[in-house]
Amino acid sequence: MRPVLPHTPLVVLLVVGLMTSAMASRAIADGGKVQWSGIVDGRRYTVFTSPTPLQPGMVDISVLIQNESDGRVMRDATLSVRCQDRQSERVVEGRASQANSTNRLLQSAKLDLPVAGQWEIEICDLGAKPSSGPLVSFVVMVADQRFSIPWTAALVTAPLWFIAIYLLRERIRR
Repeated sequence: MRPVLPHTPLVVLLVVGLMTSAMASRAIADGGKVQWSGIVDGRRYTVFTSPTPLQPGMVDISVLIQNESDGRVMRDATLSVRCQDRQSERVVEGRASQANSTNRLLQSAKLDLPVAGQWEIEICDLGAKPSSGPLVSFVVMVADQRFSIPWTAALVTAPLWFIAIYLLRERIRR
């Protein structure tokens, strides 16, 4: 007896691929693109942002702090992250901590950047003297959200769906 659907693996692969690509847009992870790295007061600070490219909405700003001399990860700092839109002067602030991070080496802040444009990011050590100012300051570009990954995945896989439906129809005709 012949299988009802000879192309079942193809159909299953298409469904799983579509579901996976739709869920991938919702994932946000520690790490991402290195936006800044440098040495301040005997410590190397490396700042990562995710998603790449940055888009309006939830972003992850993660900081890795290492001892300059031996590269050992420093976990004793209490950091704040301040983002300011250069056009509207809107400010978004948060605290970076290991509790927000899935990677124990990083301290992360999850922030909601509401608009596209140039944003100045400042990382401050809350344990330092108030007059010391930010440890790290740099500018990033938050791009307009031109496309949605689920919709893009749907458009890319649409021809495959038509092929799968055609093959199914041909199989039923026999």
